[in-house]
Amino acid sequence: MLKIFFNKRYDTDGPGESNCLSIWALVALVSFTVVGVIYAAYLLVGATGITNVAGVHITKNLILAAKSAQGKLYTNQEKGIKDWIIYKDENLGCSIKYPNDLLLARTSDDELEFKKNGENLNSKQRSLLYAFVIRKKSIASSQSGQDFIKNKYPEWDGKFETGLYGGKEGWRTGVFKSVNGIYKEVVFWKLEEKAVYVESRYYLENNGEYVEMFKKMISEITFY
Repeated sequence: MLKIFFNKRYDTDGPGESNCLSIWALVALVSFTVVGVIYAAYLLVGATGITNVAGVHITKNLILAAKSAQGKLYTNQEKGIKDWIIYKDENLGCSIKYPNDLLLARTSDDELEFKKNGENLNSKQRSLLYAFVIRKKSIASSQSGQDFIKNKYPEWDGKFETGLYGGKEGWRTGVFKSVNGIYKEVVFWKLEEKAVYVESRYYLENNGEYVEMFKKMISEITFY
């Protein structure tokens, strides 16, 4: 059957059939190679949870392809969110969605940091533009969110608002300037005898873009 088909298609016996089979073999080889690379990235990203291991750089597109294969990309057009990465952390007890241009690092068992770097045009070196840090800490049952924030951030002006953030009631400060000159904003949740709080760090005075990013990120946190 195959020979009859190829004879009609190329009007020849040996060479036409051989060329066609070679083309199909090449296509199959390329397809399997692409699938293999994506699957390897899938395993690497799944095992490490980070985008740079032992100095080996993985391209952004490959990371996104692996995350997509894992079902770990999130889009919400109403909020202006596209291809954010979904990260679940059992120790913190929450799921976080974050922009795919932020770098994730675990700084301790109870702390994660998401940061964005930019080019410093004067020094030709990379500079820190934004950081989103989430931590867990034990807390006394009698301590309020307001007391916790005041003790942790003495430079805070005391202004805050309460509301549902990530489906849980929490306390949110406005943007305030820390003693080291970094602008910060904090959201605090009291969950039984533990506190989970997020610290947003703005390294530029014109930080409107990152304030909006922070607002979206805390709205997408899910506790479990």
